[in-house]
Amino acid sequence: MCLMTKLVKSSARTLDILELIAAHPGDLALSEIAKELKIPISSMHGLVLTLKTRGYLVRDPASLCYRMGPKFAQLAVVHGTFVELIAHAAPVMDRIGTACKEAVTMSVLQGDKIVFISNRPATSIVQAVNAIGTSLPAHATGSGKIMLAYLTDEEFERTYPNNKLPRLMASTIITKVELKQAVLEARRRGYAYDDEESERGVWAVAGCIRNSVGRPMAALSVVVPVIRVQANDIPYWTSLVVEGAAEISSKLGFASSTE
Repeated sequence: MCLMTKLVKSSARTLDILELIAAHPGDLALSEIAKELKIPISSMHGLVLTLKTRGYLVRDPASLCYRMGPKFAQLAVVHGTFVELIAHAAPVMDRIGTACKEAVTMSVLQGDKIVFISNRPATSIVQAVNAIGTSLPAHATGSGKIMLAYLTDEEFERTYPNNKLPRLMASTIITKVELKQAVLEARRRGYAYDDEESERGVWAVAGCIRNSVGRPMAALSVVVPVIRVQANDIPYWTSLVVEGAAEISSKLGFASSTE
């Protein structure tokens, strides 16, 4: 009986950790998790390590804080959370990939991160594409910025309570003030770029997929190695993702004329 009680208690604590981190807009330190859940750090460490090892949590190497890991996106795809969205997007992504011969990705916003849920590789050997389930900071990506553009002011402030943002590359936005300006510009234009802001040698343009009430559901993006980016290709790639995102949004019931 004692062993069973211990196992049930351990399971409950594990679920408490996941629910806390999932509900929190930013990353959490081990000490913050322990304090919030009133669990000794000595007991917390093993649970968090297990979740990290299995891919349910990710620890930021700079801050040593934790966030939701790629395993959730993988499970969501398998068990149906994004099945309808992926089905609606599939022919559009196929068409864009055929047209531009570059990688096409779709991602969703989870807190201050984007998580990739579908992709189409480029036809070239040299390509830039993120595996399903991987995540990147939203502020450093075109996909993240265009989805952030359709959050309410309150949601944006909850997602970014602090002004300082982590730098990934030399061109990464590093303050909330700069991000807000970039997000407003993305909403005005209807698309957002990532010019080596998240990864060296990677360029991308993204458009927002919205649901029937205009909420950001996902982002559609064309991702290109910088060595293949030519100025005269950018308007074409941009039109592909903007029109593609609008087509998928329409399938989800969104009508731009109602804004």
